[in-house]
Amino acid sequence: MADQVATRLRRTGAKAEVVSLWIGFSMGYVDQSGIREFHQQMKVPATNSSKQIANYLLQIFDRHYKYQDIRNVAVNCSKLVYSKALQLDLFEDPDEQVKDLKIDYVVDTIRKKYGFKSIVHANSIMEGGRAIARSSLVGGHAGGMSGLEGAEGHGKTY
Repeated sequence: MADQVATRLRRTGAKAEVVSLWIGFSMGYVDQSGIREFHQQMKVPATNSSKQIANYLLQIFDRHYKYQDIRNVAVNCSKLVYSKALQLDLFEDPDEQVKDLKIDYVVDTIRKKYGFKSIVHANSIMEGGRAIARSSLVGGHAGGMSGLEGAEGHGKTY
């Protein structure tokens, strides 16, 4: 889901300064605290990196998930800024940051030409992997690629 959201951000030239995660528990499930779901967000340096957004979402998840039964997951990015500039993190290797950016754009180019399913993380082909199944959904619902691929699933926009 993080990869799909980041792809949409890059396609529009946007970067998110807030990443949020909503976890809905199974129907009728209430945890020990009486909670049926949780929604948390995190202010982050402006990014549209698939890797960074996934890492932020995992941080939120690890902080708040207490082994509840999960039914729904939603990812949202907000406080969008539009900039082509790359802000390097002083605490990270600059060459690694540039390499990660290039990888995202190469993956986007391949997916635009051959479809979203043409390149996915290896864990997506394992049992329980959802990226391939989600690629034909809109926001988790039947309907198409909504911003990830053009008509016919070949990256064309009509």
